[in-house]
Amino acid sequence: MAPLPDVGPTFEWIEASWGPALCCRSLGAVAPHLFTSRQLRLSGDGPEMSEAWNALATSLAVSPGRVTWLHQVHGTGVVIVRSDQGLHRSAMTEGDALISDDPGVVIAVKAADCAPILLADR
Repeated sequence: MAPLPDVGPTFEWIEASWGPALCCRSLGAVAPHLFTSRQLRLSGDGPEMSEAWNALATSLAVSPGRVTWLHQVHGTGVVIVRSDQGLHRSAMTEGDALISDDPGVVIAVKAADCAPILLADR
């Protein structure tokens, strides 16, 4: 594997079960998070996909059912996950922004040609 790029003092590389992951130091003080690498395949169907999502959930210390994501559509839709309602992978929703007041929910964003923006409020 090629050496990891230098990310300066703002970010740090951590070693996850699938390989390297990137974390923002200042955001980590507010919300556990990570940016995955290509070694973790979060697309496709079948047992490989379940294993990847389980690995992600384990790395963030939640059950796999607490990982939430959208079918991103390049629109303006905002999906809200409230602590009293929850949203699970089986309830796939379309939109382009996902927010939650539930500290036990992991919000996953898939990014290709768009930069993900993560914000957290204590």
